[in-house]
Amino acid sequence: MNLHLLLEKLRVRRPRTAPSEIPPLPFKDIEYRMNTTALSLFERHRSELLNNPPLYLVPAVWGEAVETSTGLDAVQKDMHRFLAPLLDELKDGFSESPIGPDGSSGIEYLLKGLILYKMAYIVQYYLNCKCSGDVMPLETNHLLESMEPMGQA
Repeated sequence: MNLHLLLEKLRVRRPRTAPSEIPPLPFKDIEYRMNTTALSLFERHRSELLNNPPLYLVPAVWGEAVETSTGLDAVQKDMHRFLAPLLDELKDGFSESPIGPDGSSGIEYLLKGLILYKMAYIVQYYLNCKCSGDVMPLETNHLLESMEPMGQA
């Protein structure tokens, strides 16, 4: 799978800064970074993500804050180490916004939920393609690179 081609398709233009006292939050940049991070994690841990149930992702995203009977395994810890700096940086970006620092725990909850859903979607999309026979060998798989968003947000 060529991640570079997918990143080119996902690349978005940076929004123009509105003439106001508080600059707008760079939502397109946030989306781009979350997409690239989710795809990178899928590339790094494809076999573990495909061989485990979707709930396997929850402790990886939430870290030690989630009660699990066995704790985090090595792959979940690695995924969390990879995600934590991005999520912290994005959450800190909201602390200077009109939301204020009191809403940062809510923002953190939304960011973690969003990355969790993005990763679950990628895994399920891949599995659906595999079941329908559309998945090519790993070296030539370009299906995720040609994904187009559907609907309007």
